[in-house]
Amino acid sequence: MTVFRSVLVPLKAVLMNLLSIGAAYGIVVAVFQWGWAGDLLGIEGGPINPFIPMMLFAVVFGLSMDYEVFMLSRIREETCGPATPPHRSPTGWPPPPR
Repeated sequence: MTVFRSVLVPLKAVLMNLLSIGAAYGIVVAVFQWGWAGDLLGIEGGPINPFIPMMLFAVVFGLSMDYEVFMLSRIREETCGPATPPHRSPTGWPPPPR
């Protein structure tokens, strides 16, 4: 939190983690418990093993935190560079898809 001198950066990271983990849990429940797209995947709906949500949380949290750190580190590198302030942040973000 003190690296980027902002409270909003870690709060945004936590919010995005909650959204991505909630989406992952929703997909797991819809596919494996309710059986949605079961014909397409060749599976039947049924109970989910108890360790799956815990492992899914660990994996999704780790991946999203790594991405957040890499992205913010790149922005920080650009902010400390010789460019003028309006041109710093856009070069730290990845280019938009086309």
